Amino acid sequence: MLFTTDSLRFRFSTEVEAVEIWTNDYVHFDGIYSVFTTSPDENSNGDQEKEKFFSGYWALTADDARKAYDLYKSLNINSINPQDSIQGWQSGFDGDEFIIEHATPTYYSFKPYWTPNNFKDKIPDAFLIDSFASSIRKTIRFSERFHNFISTLPKGCYRVGSYFVTCNNLKPKRKLKSGG
Repeated sequence: MLFTTDSLRFRFSTEVEAVEIWTNDYVHFDGIYSVFTTSPDENSNGDQEKEKFFSGYWALTADDARKAYDLYKSLNINSINPQDSIQGWQSGFDGDEFIIEHATPTYYSFKPYWTPNNFKDKIPDAFLIDSFASSIRKTIRFSERFHNFISTLPKGCYRVGSYFVTCNNLKPKRKLKSGG
């Protein structure tokens, strides 16, 4: 993303999902939800070979994009320092990592935050990031969209973040289409 020609562009991402919102006039907003995963490929001996990569996306409605922006603005997310500048906030080896990127034609920031839920009762900025993550996931319907995406994939197991996998033992329901 780095710099953008849009007035504002921000992205909230996890290991397997991302939502990106942009505007040129702060009146009309566009956005996209992307999902991606990998599935280990096993050869006939059960040895893992190269992972297969799968991805899909949905264009967001203008209303959902605007709601995501309003949430981002109301919690003043871009003003929060990077995690490594916040006293008491440490990283771990499992859990969720959220990445928040913010870009304008002259400014870019990239800020990762490890499992804010673990620190939300002790660190006010962790509470804000956790609130933002929870709210944007509900607004954009991350869980519903992710499960719909997994149902379109061939039978098998897929990474869902951290050390977790989910298995789809059903035939694909339908091909993935973009759109709200």
